[in-house]
Amino acid sequence: MKHQKASILQRAIGGILDYLIVYYIIKYWVFADIGKVLPAEWSPTLCLLISAIIALSYFLVSEILFSRTLGKLLVNTKVVSDYGRKPSIFSFFLRTYGRILPFEFVPLLYGKPAFHDESSNTTVITLPFPFKRK
Repeated sequence: MKHQKASILQRAIGGILDYLIVYYIIKYWVFADIGKVLPAEWSPTLCLLISAIIALSYFLVSEILFSRTLGKLLVNTKVVSDYGRKPSIFSFFLRTYGRILPFEFVPLLYGKPAFHDESSNTTVITLPFPFKRK
């Protein structure tokens, strides 16, 4: 079965939603509670490290379990291997850690796969809408 690749707009909106969700988790759940326990003189490097671990964990866990994140769910897209199947756990690791690179999404603007797609042999597809119009 031939899958339709997700559009740049779908991917951009899904990505923005995911990063807003990660920001909310970090700011209002993690650091709001940690700030009550640990001293206020935290190193910015430590805060950045904790934030990166949380962000990467969000992508890794949700994509391994569901092949999609909340952002992808909202724009009706999903991650598949280049063969149209669910990617391996190793592919999800490569995909997640490929996101660390700055500007890794730029190739998408030129119709090419992002680094995290290319390195993991995955792509994001559009799913059929669950509700049909009459």
